[in-house]
Amino acid sequence: MLPRAIDLLASAWKDNVASIAVLRPARKRFVYGRRHVFAKRAETLSLTLKPSARGKLLLAHRSYLIVLRLWVTYTPSHGVSRSQGFYGLRIP
Repeated sequence: MLPRAIDLLASAWKDNVASIAVLRPARKRFVYGRRHVFAKRAETLSLTLKPSARGKLLLAHRSYLIVLRLWVTYTPSHGVSRSQGFYGLRIP
């Protein structure tokens, strides 16, 4: 059986620090972090998403509460991708 692909993409609102971002998943947003993993079998996974260089810059120089948008996309072997968005994830 082929492994199943899981893609994570977290984005944050642009601010003065993040305005240098090149990749923007949506208007006025930038990529906070992304990850690509494979699942070998059906199970619950606990994944950690590390911030990108620009995400780290935002953490170090935040001017407001950071609220992330997380998209999780699962592609089963020989199947159709399914995505789920999670909005309003706050970083204290």
